[in-house]
Amino acid sequence: MSPTSYFRPVTALIFLSLLASCGGKEASKAPPVRETIPVRVLRAGAETTASQPVQYSGTVAEGSGTTASFQVGGTITELPIEAGQRVRKGQLLAAIDATTYREQYNAQLAQQRLAEDTYRRVKQVFDQGSIAETKLVQARQQAEQARASALASYQNVAHTRLYAPIAGYIGSKQVDAGAVASPGTPVATIVQLREVKVNVAVPEADINRLKPGDPATVRVPSLGNTPLTGRIDVVSPVADAQSHTFQVSVLLPNPGVQLKPSMTAQVSFGPAAYRTGSAAGLVLPLRAVQIDERGRHFVYLVQGSTARWHEVQTGDLVGDGLAVTSGLTTQDQVVVDGYHKLYDQAPVKVLASN
Repeated sequence: MSPTSYFRPVTALIFLSLLASCGGKEASKAPPVRETIPVRVLRAGAETTASQPVQYSGTVAEGSGTTASFQVGGTITELPIEAGQRVRKGQLLAAIDATTYREQYNAQLAQQRLAEDTYRRVKQVFDQGSIAETKLVQARQQAEQARASALASYQNVAHTRLYAPIAGYIGSKQVDAGAVASPGTPVATIVQLREVKVNVAVPEADINRLKPGDPATVRVPSLGNTPLTGRIDVVSPVADAQSHTFQVSVLLPNPGVQLKPSMTAQVSFGPAAYRTGSAAGLVLPLRAVQIDERGRHFVYLVQGSTARWHEVQTGDLVGDGLAVTSGLTTQDQVVVDGYHKLYDQAPVKVLASN
């Protein structure tokens, strides 16, 4: 065998060995299989506890009202009203015995006529130049005083009948027929219910977010919790000394007069639902929104079987959530659990979705 023939098999073996060695090194450089991370997601368009505005307890009160009382005293002879009755403006509420006041008026009226007759006689004599002008002036003053006294007596007679100063409902009746009424003593309260107020105690931490004219949503349990839309009328600038809460009054239309004073209510301020496309945007649980080293707020979205890093714009804290004002659509799947291990383009497996 020639030397050349001898080395050919050896060279082939060495070449195959080198190929095998190179192949092993290439195999060792292949990327490892990435771990699939289990996550839970929330669909951006779904209602969640965090997406509900904070609710406060409130009490329904009349929109406006007044107390009706006599300006003169006497025994009540008429009281044709009952609590809850609807009354129109100018309707008779009560009357007192006017006998004494009529007699006083008749006496004053007689004095007025006498004084006016005396003045006419004195004036005739004065016109003839028979008396001094001072006599005429004195007679005229006496006639005017008598006229004023008669008018005052007439007003007392008129005030023996009490009429409704406004239209509304009798909130309460505080006297009965036969009782003696004193001037200024309340006889009945009249409340106006076409528009009512809901009074709410708001903590000091939240009061600066509210201002007159802001929208409010009211739910009354006794009326089935149907959402009713109102607006803030008054925000008290002074806190209660003991509770450190501020009173906020919400005006609410009441066309069917179903809302009654003292009913309990639940009130939330701002839009009724915090969803993408609304003024407040979507509200996500605080844990779902993160901040990177550049101060950007972001979430992880699930697309297919991959997590994607996604920047969002945020707003105020709402309850125990954070408002996301832009960057999401109602179909986005936002990771709310399992985000700690995530990175952009990480493989994921959705365990549960809402």
